[in-house]
Amino acid sequence: MHWAVQTRHLELSSPDGIPDLTLTDTRGISMRKPRILNSLPFTRRKTSSALGGAGARGGAILAFSMEPQKQTNWCWAATSKSVDDYFLGSSTWTQCRIVNTTLSETSCCGPAGGDLACNQPWYLDRALKTVNAYRGMIGTDADIPTVKSEISKDCPLGVRIGWRGGGGHFVIVYGWSVTSDGTIMLSVDDPIHRSTTLPEAKFRTKYRSNGRWTHSYFVTNPSASGGAIQSADLRAFTLEEMAREGILEFPEALGG
Repeated sequence: MHWAVQTRHLELSSPDGIPDLTLTDTRGISMRKPRILNSLPFTRRKTSSALGGAGARGGAILAFSMEPQKQTNWCWAATSKSVDDYFLGSSTWTQCRIVNTTLSETSCCGPAGGDLACNQPWYLDRALKTVNAYRGMIGTDADIPTVKSEISKDCPLGVRIGWRGGGGHFVIVYGWSVTSDGTIMLSVDDPIHRSTTLPEAKFRTKYRSNGRWTHSYFVTNPSASGGAIQSADLRAFTLEEMAREGILEFPEALGG
């Protein structure tokens, strides 16, 4: 099963028979409990209760909204900025500030969004670390019990899509539902293509016809983690340096 995969970031366990995610950090930081709201209409509201609607047999939808990416390769900046906005309501981070900090650049907030050094595909885990919302990642897709568990904790789930022609793209899964015929649907927000709801099986292997779910990213409330880390802790390493020093656990997980 997908949730049995372990990394040094996360330990996936199954209390009460339901897969769950437990941070192996020694700081003892725990996620806030989701607010339970009963008998809600099928809308994008923060809830872990069953949702009802025409043709639906339940589900849960988070009030997540993705900010469109400002540059052609900034899906990682838009996604991390939107995660920060989701938890904090409003964020002092902008996409260009996230890019400046994560890539150790200074020009990415210029009128044209900086030079070519700014508009680069990069790693969502490092951008989430910039805004202090990173909890861990696995180099595979996540199964439905794990998706449900994250949504029940008020946590959107980051996803890398790998294109069959090469390259990658980051999106967020912010909800799930079950249709009257039993089909599991996932609510997905994309910094280019915006929000959509589609069958789980299609999202895993044929997102936008030629995309496959390759990696999963687990997030946390930045306010529960002591604030954003300093840019000095995230100096820009080359890909070779990150691989050599063990900083880059999934070197294939670029997205833009």
